[in-house]
This record gives sequence, structure tokens and C-alpha cells, in this order.
Amino acid sequence: MKLDMGRAWDQTTAMIGKSLPLVAIVAALFFFLPNFAFGVLAPQGVPGMENPDIAQDPEALMEVLGAYMGQVWWALLLLILFQYVGQLGLMALFDGSRRPTLGEALSTGLRMMIPFLIAGLIMNVGLVLLFTVAVGIGGVTGVVALAVLLGAIALAAMIYISIKFVLTGPVMAIEGTANPIAALKRSWRLTKGNSARILLFLFLLGLVYMIASIVLSMFALLFGLMGEQIAIVAASFVSALTTAVFLAVFSVVLVAVYRQVGGASETGELEDTFE
Repeated sequence: MKLDMGRAWDQTTAMIGKSLPLVAIVAALFFFLPNFAFGVLAPQGVPGMENPDIAQDPEALMEVLGAYMGQVWWALLLLILFQYVGQLGLMALFDGSRRPTLGEALSTGLRMMIPFLIAGLIMNVGLVLLFTVAVGIGGVTGVVALAVLLGAIALAAMIYISIKFVLTGPVMAIEGTANPIAALKRSWRLTKGNSARILLFLFLLGLVYMIASIVLSMFALLFGLMGEQIAIVAASFVSALTTAVFLAVFSVVLVAVYRQVGGASETGELEDTFE
């Protein structure tokens, strides 16, 4: 089935509207609060980045970034895991065949958190290797134009592969597929023939998020006049709020896409629960 972006968006808004209090609870607990806490409590900025010489020295830049990550890696990991549970829980919440409670949906999210993390690592390691090999081959030849061309091709391939695996979350949360490889394969099959439409749909969603983030961040800058700490809190609040809304909508969008491209019919759901 070809993806109808308008219908997918209508399904998304219908699902969120029908369960808005539950969506808001998940978004607040698993998206907003962890991001707000990280923004307020984590070290502000990367130490040393204010030095313009570091930005021009790749080795010094990697050393500075490595030192910063050494400080905050555990907080970032917790942040990612919280968000995974929330996203998978929201996806499971809209499983029309089971109609789970919020507790059951979050239990599914918790159970699928590690398999989802492993699936992401498999995909990302593969993408990094692809890009590294492509750029490396171009670098070995010594031809700059070839290196740029191979890098561009690798980047396009990375975007394509990412879209092919974008339904891994719904497959795990709704179908209960805990095997990361099986879930990735299933997502690849479900997106067949719809990759370009899914890419355009998610690009438009991401564009709206970026514009909203920029506008609200400019508003938050006004609090800088009230002192540094207030500015940090305001910026963290705005960033956490926009991130929470985006992740909640993004998660439900993936469920709508999953239903349209064959997930609902193949899991026994004969009609859209919210239509």
C-alpha cells in the first residue's frame, strides 16, 4: 500500500486527540523531565570550545569532545534509555489489536528498550562503516573530487538505509518482535515502495520542529537579561518542551505510517481503531 501522507497525519492527530492525557503523561515523564534535568544539571557547553584554535585542529577538537563525553556519557545514556521507553511505550499504547493500558504499554517499552538499543547500534555501526569505507577509498586515490563524490553517495545511502529501518520501533512495540535483526528486516520489508514518501513526511515534520525550536529559543534569549542561571533554566525548558512534543508526535506518526504500509492488516487489525 502506498503511503498517503495526509491520511497518516489525520490518523496521528486523531490518535493523539483521543488519548491526549496519556500522551501528555508519557511525554512529560520520559521526554520533558529528563531533557530539562540534563539541560540544567549537565556542564554548560564543551570546555575549551571557546578557543578558536581548537576548532581548526581536528586532534585537539576530538580531545576536547572526548573529555566532555567522558563527563556526561552516563547521563546521555540514561536520557536515551528514558526516551526509548517513552517512545516504545507510546507506540505500544496505540496497538489497536491489544488496546493496552498505559502501564502495560510502558511495560512493553521497558521490555523492548534493550533490543531497540541493540538494533540502533547495529544500524549506526553499519552506517558509520559505510561512510568511513567510502571516504577512505576516495582518500586513498588522492582525487578530491572522487572523495567528495563517494562521500555524497555514502551520505545518500545512509539516509536511505535509515528510512528503511525507521519502523523498527513500531515492529518491536506493536508486534512484540524482540529480535533486533528480525525487527530490522521487518521494517525493511514494510517500507518497500514507500521510502521516498516516508522520507518526505519525516523531513516536513523535522522542518516544523526546527522552525518551532528556533522561534522559541529566540524567545528564551530574553531571559538572558535576568541573569545567567535564569537564562540556562529558560533555554533548557524551551529545548525540553519542544523535544518532548516532537518525540511524542514523531512516535505516533511512526505508528500511523506503520498501519498504512501494512502493519495493521498483517497483525490482524482490520480497521483503524481511531477512524
